Amino acid sequence: MRGSFKSEYSNQIHQLLVTVSRHFYIKKDGRIAYQESPLAAHINNLGEAPKEPLVYYIIRDHFSGNFSLGLGSGKDLIPLIDFLYGAWQQKEDRGTLAGLPEILSVPKNITTPELLSGLKELGVKPVHPPSGFASGIGMIRSLEENVGFNLTRIAIPDFPGLLAMENKINNYMLGGSFRKSKKQVWEEGLPQGRPRPPGDFKSFREIFPDPDPEEFPLPWKGEVEHPQVQVNGRSAIPAMEGEVPSPQTLEKAQMIVEEARDKFFTSARCSRAYEALKVTPYCSDAYLYLANLSKLNEEKVTLFQRAVQACKAIWGKEYFQDIDRNFWHDVASRNYMRGLIGLALCYYEQEKIGASAAILEYLLKLDPEDNLGGRYFLVNALLYEGNAREAQAFLRKYDDDTSCMLYARVLLWLQLDDKVQARIALEEALEANMRVPYRLLRLHRVFFRESGFYNYPEGSPEEAELCASISLPAWKNTPGAKDWLFRQVKKRNLQHIY
Repeated sequence: MRGSFKSEYSNQIHQLLVTVSRHFYIKKDGRIAYQESPLAAHINNLGEAPKEPLVYYIIRDHFSGNFSLGLGSGKDLIPLIDFLYGAWQQKEDRGTLAGLPEILSVPKNITTPELLSGLKELGVKPVHPPSGFASGIGMIRSLEENVGFNLTRIAIPDFPGLLAMENKINNYMLGGSFRKSKKQVWEEGLPQGRPRPPGDFKSFREIFPDPDPEEFPLPWKGEVEHPQVQVNGRSAIPAMEGEVPSPQTLEKAQMIVEEARDKFFTSARCSRAYEALKVTPYCSDAYLYLANLSKLNEEKVTLFQRAVQACKAIWGKEYFQDIDRNFWHDVASRNYMRGLIGLALCYYEQEKIGASAAILEYLLKLDPEDNLGGRYFLVNALLYEGNAREAQAFLRKYDDDTSCMLYARVLLWLQLDDKVQARIALEEALEANMRVPYRLLRLHRVFFRESGFYNYPEGSPEEAELCASISLPAWKNTPGAKDWLFRQVKKRNLQHIY
């Protein structure tokens, strides 16, 4: 068909596209913003553009729609040869785009004699797309929509935050039909079942001689031994530099955070809280507030870490070395503890259980009364790692009758291979909340609840949700535990209780 390509199998035709975003640009403070009218920027005039746009690098398989994505900006671009190699090299994720194509569609605006000659030496036939649609430009609208949606999930929408969301963007766009993803279509459509590798990186680079910088102003090759397929981009979080601010400056920043709580829209709350960091980057209240608004675990980790650092900088390291006193009774140290437990729960959600347990143990030394509820996570962390004896001593020390602790006792006896005591413990746990097994057995979707406070009504669905989300990693990591639980609830005809 005129103005289009026709492919019959995977890796027959790949489409190369390097283009600027039509609507997203990076502000001077590092945050990504949206402009309704198209940006006055082009791939060949980035240095003259009034605003710094996002730049998309795409290699797309024409047959399946599977693609490899690179994200850059007007001042931070990916070297083109590095991106090509990164897109074509074999990756650990089976189904990810890999292998040289037979034909590569190359837009005229990024075509150079050096690129064309290098492709031919690789056995790849370069062609120019017969139309804009054939270049793959049609996927940019969907990409922009996904970028916009994911930026709303970040408290501080900057370039590192966007990179952290890249897998979510890819997975959504590669979802395909309800039957097969684009990755599956690509993998099944490969001739002889395997892609043609591009060789080693050093030899690949040597095939493409450097072009005249005046003829091709974009980056060509990186200065590293491995392909640079992503750029780091600058963070919008202000650096902690200079002297610690005065109490008056801190109070001013804290007042701005309080004003942010009165805003209706989440974006307005985030924007206002960010203004507090411009007053002083040592405002721990702002970091904690932004972390609680963020829906991205990686960003939460960064913000909680910054809250802890800010507290240490304000009070000094010596202030936190005296762990014999109860820190919770000192209101000034509560932000420090909130930052630590936030960090611990982020690690727990990522199933970095060891890192989470180390922080939680330290927190319980600072606050033996455990006002933040870290004990529920710590006992399950011990069980996750198979430290049954330590968990048993811990449960004796923190002897409460909440559902989370009762179900932890059930798992403890299973790990100690005492089925009689496990059944006795299960009866007590079911009496407290019989909804938990339904969720632990994954008959009901479990949403991870980040709050360490255990303040839900006993026996409620909310308490069951919290208990299951905390306990599930340990139950999954204990061989035979979920099978045993299933048999027990089946005997009692409890499968339907949710």
